[in-house]
Amino acid sequence: MKSNKTVSQFVSFFLLSLLLFSPQPIFGQDQNSLKNKEVTTRSQVALELTFPLKEVTRLSLETRPTPELLVAQNIVYGLSEDGLLFGYDFQEKKLLWTHQLSSPAQTPLALSKGSIFLVDKENNLVNISSEGKLIRQESLNLPGVGQLRLWGESVILATADNRVIGLNPESFKLVWEAKVDSQVRAPFLLGEAGLIAVSSSGRIYLFSPEGKSETLGSVGVKIVPYAYYQDGHIFLGTEDKHLLSWEVKKRRISWSMKLAAQVAANPLGVGKNLYVLAANAVIYCFHLRRGEIKWWHSVPSRVAFGLLAVGEAILAVTANSPLLCFDLETGKELGRFEVEGEMASPAKVVAGKLALATYQPSTGQGYWLFLEPEVEVSLVPSIPSPQKLGTDLTFTAQAVGFNKPRFEFFLEKEGKRQVVQKESERATWSWIPLDPGNYVVGVKVKDKKKTKETSLSFEILKD
Repeated sequence: MKSNKTVSQFVSFFLLSLLLFSPQPIFGQDQNSLKNKEVTTRSQVALELTFPLKEVTRLSLETRPTPELLVAQNIVYGLSEDGLLFGYDFQEKKLLWTHQLSSPAQTPLALSKGSIFLVDKENNLVNISSEGKLIRQESLNLPGVGQLRLWGESVILATADNRVIGLNPESFKLVWEAKVDSQVRAPFLLGEAGLIAVSSSGRIYLFSPEGKSETLGSVGVKIVPYAYYQDGHIFLGTEDKHLLSWEVKKRRISWSMKLAAQVAANPLGVGKNLYVLAANAVIYCFHLRRGEIKWWHSVPSRVAFGLLAVGEAILAVTANSPLLCFDLETGKELGRFEVEGEMASPAKVVAGKLALATYQPSTGQGYWLFLEPEVEVSLVPSIPSPQKLGTDLTFTAQAVGFNKPRFEFFLEKEGKRQVVQKESERATWSWIPLDPGNYVVGVKVKDKKKTKETSLSFEILKD
């Protein structure tokens, strides 16, 4: 069991990471509504991101950060790298329970009807109640489990002996099984017609909630373990360094593009574009339907964690610093953020902040960094105060962290405020004072999401 200090650290970590992951579908929910809900989920986070970024806070961890989180009915369920599972009521700010697994988790957590499912590294299927009590733990007697998903009325597993199986979530008894030609290592995909699995050899299978399987076809080559589904198309990377789009309805490859290296993370679709990280440290933007390269950029490392679309930007996270941000359409670099040590997770949006895990191999120390755009406004006069009547003055505003900023200048005297230059893109205001006195000169800067103002005192002398 971990020390109280460690438990406290992990509790704080999960509190600030509430939105990192969403729970799996709930058993018994209408399958059509489930399919529609998941298939239409947007890949793009509705958050405006501008640079530079600043660190708001950081959390220290005793191990390498491995974020794993589920949230249901105000309770946060978290898991540490060494298998410490716990529940926390984030409204009451109360640690409810902890449970030490006999072995670290091998699969991500999955949640259904208030209980948690996972497969550990000793190949046990484990079910923990929402109160932290062990409901059931059984050895699967399988050579290995690569994928776990809750779907329909079953726990769906992909095994190393080339099977996809459905287990009863209460008894762990076999409900159905299907043989596939080779191991399923890519993530299960949820399409309009059912659950899609792609074997390592490139054969594509469709499963119903009852376990009925159908072979849709094959891409004809071995694939790497990354996949993405959008609008009736499966996007896959192959071992021979191709990226391809396979159309489910027509059961054929709609386009294929030869890359310089293998696909290194799950592709990501946003609108009409498909974004891909390759193992030669390059991010590509493709036209999703035609497969044409629209732009590409080098990234810091061949080891890729993944992509995140935020507003009109795409973030690329690799093992080495910096975090890079590009415009979705043009590929223009919008900014970068340097970190110490290695990056250890994909970027996530957490309560309006950008969360990023890092790791220091030399000390074994991990950190979660919580970042937000640095928003600053400054106002500088052409010559300092005080000045005489009739002096030609110019005030220049500088804005950091705004997207296409607009400026409104104002003047105050004896508490009365007057707009002297209406909102525009112009960042300067010129003034020839005709009355002496103590003034406040200010500027309000805004874009579609943010507003901030600053001001300074300025004295005008009679002579």
